Amino acid sequence: MTDQNFSPQDSLRIIHAMIEKTKQDIFDQSHYFLLWGWRAFIGCIGQYILKVHFNYPRHYLVWLITFLCLAIMIFFLVRDAKKEKVRTYTGDNMSYLWTGLGISFFVLMLLVAENIKVGLVTEHLPIKDVAQHITRESIFSKLKILHASLQKDFGIDRPRIAVLGLNPHAGDEGLIGKEEEEFIKPAIKEAKQNNMLVIGPFSADAFFARGQYEKFDAVLAMYHDQGLIPFKSLSVGEGVNFTAGIPGMRTSPDHGTAFDIAGQNKADESSFRAAVFTCIDVLTNRRTYDENRKNPLKKMSAGVVANAVDEKIVEDSE
Repeated sequence: MTDQNFSPQDSLRIIHAMIEKTKQDIFDQSHYFLLWGWRAFIGCIGQYILKVHFNYPRHYLVWLITFLCLAIMIFFLVRDAKKEKVRTYTGDNMSYLWTGLGISFFVLMLLVAENIKVGLVTEHLPIKDVAQHITRESIFSKLKILHASLQKDFGIDRPRIAVLGLNPHAGDEGLIGKEEEEFIKPAIKEAKQNNMLVIGPFSADAFFARGQYEKFDAVLAMYHDQGLIPFKSLSVGEGVNFTAGIPGMRTSPDHGTAFDIAGQNKADESSFRAAVFTCIDVLTNRRTYDENRKNPLKKMSAGVVANAVDEKIVEDSE
């Protein structure tokens, strides 16, 4: 195949064809969307009933239906794979997408720049739905992922993590919302009990305005715009979207695809370049982390050590 130079119009036609193909594939696989839509609906209703009407302390267990949905999805994927006659890049990408969706409940969206790192408890949710997803369990889970990622992916042995409040003035001791007292502070306390250096909750506006973020290795925000508005303002166009908590590697620019300027030589590649370099740095840090923690000595139980016989040193007599 010979190299071919595409005009801006050719590039746009290819992009348009790819979009239309993806739309058709999504329509053909709409039952997956229905499955996860019903999962979200049943989970939210179930958790609300268990928490509000029955005051059940482990109301979050209703989300175990996620594993049932994963089993159903795998069944459909296997069935559809047997029917598939032609393998395409689009089909492969859709498989990767749904696999990623299945593990998205156990990962963290982390925005990374040279001067700031911001993780999110909730991501792409309407503001009216954010509060009901702020729980002690969800915050603590994200803190564990963030803490481990800072150690392994970014080489910070003892990371300092700041946690933002959900409400104005971090709830003002319960006067402006109860989430800080009921969920955020207990999650921070649990993190400290698990040997994490976590401080908060901070009032988001004062935290960034006074430059307090500079004293921490990462910040955990409660929702999308609370974290991304200050991040994009401070990262100066070189931010990276990094997925923490997965064994593989995923980085991307922290902005959209900008189809409106495709083929016009107007795009700024700074964030893309930063994403590539961040990927390389993280892989290097992971390799160093694993090498530094290798233990070539065979571990022995206390019983084996207790029964060991000391060496006897016999001096030569002349």
